[in-house]
Amino acid sequence: MSVDGTSNVNVQLIDAASGDHLWAARYDGDMADIFQFQDNIREQIVSALQVSLTPADKTLAERKPTDSVEAYDLFLRGRASYYRYTREHLFDAIKCFEEAIKIDPNFADAYGYLSYCYFQGFNQMLPGFDDGLYRANELAERGVALDGTSAIALTRLGWIQSYLRRYDQAIANLEKALALAPNNAEVYATFGNVLNYWGNPRRGLEMLEKARGIDTVPPPNWDFHMGRSQLLLRQYDEALTRFNRMVEHAPTFTPAYTHLAFAYIEMNRTADARNAIKTVLEISPQFTIKEVAKRLPYRNDEVSNRFLDSLRKAGLCEG
Repeated sequence: MSVDGTSNVNVQLIDAASGDHLWAARYDGDMADIFQFQDNIREQIVSALQVSLTPADKTLAERKPTDSVEAYDLFLRGRASYYRYTREHLFDAIKCFEEAIKIDPNFADAYGYLSYCYFQGFNQMLPGFDDGLYRANELAERGVALDGTSAIALTRLGWIQSYLRRYDQAIANLEKALALAPNNAEVYATFGNVLNYWGNPRRGLEMLEKARGIDTVPPPNWDFHMGRSQLLLRQYDEALTRFNRMVEHAPTFTPAYTHLAFAYIEMNRTADARNAIKTVLEISPQFTIKEVAKRLPYRNDEVSNRFLDSLRKAGLCEG
């Protein structure tokens, strides 16, 4: 998105159940006033569908994450960089979110995504992120404190809380996020993966499939989350397809390789598992069983033990 100049948007409404075309229109607007542009589109869609919004619905529909177009532009750029899953793009994302927060210190969604960046640095054992999980928690809590109606901030907080083993709080925040944004694909996707950790991968997979139904061009990590559901359900071939698709999009995303090793060991494909761990160590030589164990959010210790035993069999040292 550019904050200068004009743009046009073609909007179509399709009945998801029948595939029938309901309505279409073209809008021209000034991208320097993107929020008014969005409001005009929303109002005409509601009118075309003859929908009556409740006061609560209207309040949520009119919620703006920020009043600053410049901050919002930085947020979108940071989000795009984050999902590239490289170290360089992670630092670029952090810079974008921090600059967005400098412009608008109350930008809760930006705090939520900045939290995600610090989590990712911690989870992939990148240098300088040893305390990344706790920093991520602070940022997510700050976002929620600034705006308790930010589904993004609530979702990120729920995600971090699952890694801190505060499972009840995590589920409660994700349920609140879903109530606030029932059509937000990111909420469904994150909730689905937290349910994997909680111990309900079948429902987790259903929620991830729901997310894919809402957003047909999803971030690559959703394949990874769906693969984790399928691995826990012992749908190994399907899980391998998902994990391999993830590494095609993000070749340095180490969690995909450790889960590939997990799947391969359970399928008695030890050589393939060892190759996956070899790749992990080429990317991040500091990976050990001890370090991985610090980053396992599974509520069921039996699942964690299966995972760690698989990595041992695949050749990862204890550390």
